[in-house]
Amino acid sequence: MKNFTTSFLLPLLLAFSFVACTNDSSSDDSVAENSTGDYWPTTVDNNWVFTQNGEETTMKIIGTDEMDGAKYYKFNQMVGATASLDAQTSVWIKKNKGDYYIKIGEINIDFGSFTGKMTGYEFIILKDYLEVNQTWSGNFKNTTSYNVPDFPSIVTTVNYTGKILEKGSVLIVNGTTFKDVIKFSFTQKASVSGQASSESVTNYWIAKNVGVIKMETNGALSELKSYVIK
Repeated sequence: MKNFTTSFLLPLLLAFSFVACTNDSSSDDSVAENSTGDYWPTTVDNNWVFTQNGEETTMKIIGTDEMDGAKYYKFNQMVGATASLDAQTSVWIKKNKGDYYIKIGEINIDFGSFTGKMTGYEFIILKDYLEVNQTWSGNFKNTTSYNVPDFPSIVTTVNYTGKILEKGSVLIVNGTTFKDVIKFSFTQKASVSGQASSESVTNYWIAKNVGVIKMETNGALSELKSYVIK
C-alpha cells in the first residue's frame, strides 16, 4: 500500500510524528446500546477497494481470532498505512452491540539503521446508535522501545473523541449511490510528557450494510471504488 495518508491507524501516525509510541490499555466509560444496523459487515472474505490520488488499495477480512473472550475479525491491511512508516502490524475489528472497536496489534518498526516495537492498542471508532451532535470519548497510553543503547522508552497518551455529524444521509461515491449513511468525525490528541500535543481530525462516511465509503484527513481523501459483501 503506497502513500495512503488517511487512515484508521491515525493513532499510529500520531505516534510516529513523535518518533514513535503505542498502548497497552484503553478506556471508554459509556455503556454500549443496541445497534441501529450493521454499518461494517464482518463476514470473512468481505473486501473493499479504495482509491486516493489515482492509487488503489484493497482492505479484506481474512479470518477471525478469539481474544479476551470476544470474537475479532482480522484485516489483511488497513487503508491509510503508508509504506514510509516501515512498520508491520495486525489489525482487527470487533463489534459489541452498536460499538465498533478497532484493535491494533504490536507494531514492529524498521527504519533500517534501528528497529523498535510499539505495544498494541484498541479504541472505539463508532457508536452507531448515537444521534446527531452526540459524542463518545476514550483514551489509551502508548509505549515504544528501540534497539538503541540507553535510549529510553517513549510513552504517549492519546485522547480521542468521536462525534456524529449526520445520520440517514444519501451520498454518491464514484458513481454509486449509498443510502443510510452516517457521517462522523474522529479527533485524536496525542502528547508525550514534556512535549506539546498533536491533534488530528478525520471525517468518515459509513453506509449501512456496506462499511466505510469515504474518509478525509487534512485534505487527503479516500473513496470506495468497489466492494464485495458476503
